[in-house]
Amino acid sequence: MLGEEHPETLTSMNNLALLSSYQGKYAEAEALFTHVLEIMRRVLGEDHLETMISTGNLGIVYFRQGRYAEAETLFTKVLEQKQRVLGAEHPETLTSMNNLGVLYRAEGKYSLAEPLYIRVMEVQRRVLGDEHPNMLLTMAGLALLYGLQGKNAQAELLYTKVLETERRVLGEEHPDTVTTMNNLAVLYVSEGKNADAEPLSTKTVEVRRRVLGEQHPDTMRSINNLGLLYLNEGKNGQAESLLRTTLNSYEKVSPDSWERYDCQSMLGASLTGQKKYQEAEPLVVDGYEGMIQRRATIPAGNSSALDQAGQRIVQLYRSWGKTEKAAEWTKTLERSKAVGSRH
Repeated sequence: MLGEEHPETLTSMNNLALLSSYQGKYAEAEALFTHVLEIMRRVLGEDHLETMISTGNLGIVYFRQGRYAEAETLFTKVLEQKQRVLGAEHPETLTSMNNLGVLYRAEGKYSLAEPLYIRVMEVQRRVLGDEHPNMLLTMAGLALLYGLQGKNAQAELLYTKVLETERRVLGEEHPDTVTTMNNLAVLYVSEGKNADAEPLSTKTVEVRRRVLGEQHPDTMRSINNLGLLYLNEGKNGQAESLLRTTLNSYEKVSPDSWERYDCQSMLGASLTGQKKYQEAEPLVVDGYEGMIQRRATIPAGNSSALDQAGQRIVQLYRSWGKTEKAAEWTKTLERSKAVGSRH
């Protein structure tokens, strides 16, 4: 036996934590990373490469749970360490710079995120070239940032370029290619380009279901995106079928996530569209209220999901002929929006 403090044991523990994180088992991953980091800091030291990498990985687990303040503390610390210990252009330093950019983007700190992306791309273009997978990841991240800032033409141009290169270099079903397809589809939906979005969104769901499984966070997120597209197209029956399955998955693996309640709200909307008002009512109301309670964990780029969830309640009561209820909820939503803007 090598013992718990042997470097190979620590590497194995770190890899096990990573696997849990990739599978969406965040509580398990957090416990493992916290344990391995306590040993690494004591045995290897704060500035050892493995310690820095594991610290960053714990930050990613926090980020994926919507715990942005905790993630930012770790990402900022690790970036400072790597710049000091490894240098400004080391691949590990660039990884941490990119992670901090992704976090700032989720927090809505766009002016802080963009220069980090630009800096990483400048070094990667010089050192790795335009078609290296890391360079493509950074370009796709910048495209997402542009979309969130309303720079849709720039976002679409960059996404299209990245997707064409990823399909050629990495293949149609590589995780990075599929993520770019998903994000370009989301951009198209936001622009009302449903016909352009549907083949990309359908392909994303098909691949992720097969490769990652029905209950992986990325699969469920993709199904939510396709469900929203179907709602926009008036395909309420198809939306209902998709969203029922996914809500069941969320209730099993992520019952407390804001996305579970977003899925619930959309399922309610699909029923409203089919005039199943009695069944729709608790879904849209509870869905919205669940999202309100988790407002702090909703990424800045998804803030419109909360507004849409609120409007689904008003739409339900209008379609149902309950105009007084619709008016009450309109006032409630206005008050809630005012509170949210102050925060």
